[in-house]
Amino acid sequence: MKKFLIVDDMLYVRKIIVQILSIIRPDWETHTADNDEDAMNLGETLKPDLITLDLTMPGMGGENLITKLLSCLNFHPLRAGSNILLTD
Repeated sequence: MKKFLIVDDMLYVRKIIVQILSIIRPDWETHTADNDEDAMNLGETLKPDLITLDLTMPGMGGENLITKLLSCLNFHPLRAGSNILLTD
């Protein structure tokens, strides 16, 4: 089963993305995080196939978080199968 991680500090954004994904990919396992610490923990544990990430969220911020997630998960943005969607 494919895994999807939604990282955003705004609840309504997470809910919208979950609703959209449940319609277009009902077979995907969906997880959410509202802060950088939870995102890192879930990223390391789940090894998600797709991540959406809010670049302007508080804490370490989306730009630093994406660098850490990419490193931790051995994601290579140009490699097939590694998908990250950045939101603002």
